[in-house]
Amino acid sequence: MNFSNNYDKNILYLDFRNNRFYGLNGKKINLILVNEDDAEFIYSLRSNPVKNKYLNVSVDSVEKQKIWIQNYKLREEKHLEFYFKIVSENKNVGVVRIYDFKKDSFSWGSWIILDSAPKTVALESTPKIEIEIY
Repeated sequence: MNFSNNYDKNILYLDFRNNRFYGLNGKKINLILVNEDDAEFIYSLRSNPVKNKYLNVSVDSVEKQKIWIQNYKLREEKHLEFYFKIVSENKNVGVVRIYDFKKDSFSWGSWIILDSAPKTVALESTPKIEIEIY
């Protein structure tokens, strides 16, 4: 894969060999890797009883969410998973995570979107990923 300024901004590119990652920049959204500063937002999504109906409960406080993110960042460094906040019009509107990378597949989950998000966010945030694994 030849990454350049001409890459398709609607696809998330993961180039593990060269440790380069190009985020998804859709028409209405951007996917940005989460960090500890996002703990309160993520916790608010994951603790919403309507939104978390089918999710595993992982933490029970913002502080524990920060610790979870610290541990996640170690997995991110090893390219084991990537956890993104979904941003639309400079506002956090959701999260999505990709993990369990295989030669030609991956899993995605932890997908939660605010009810107030623009209607197109759900479709645009569905991971469209091209992976280079060597």
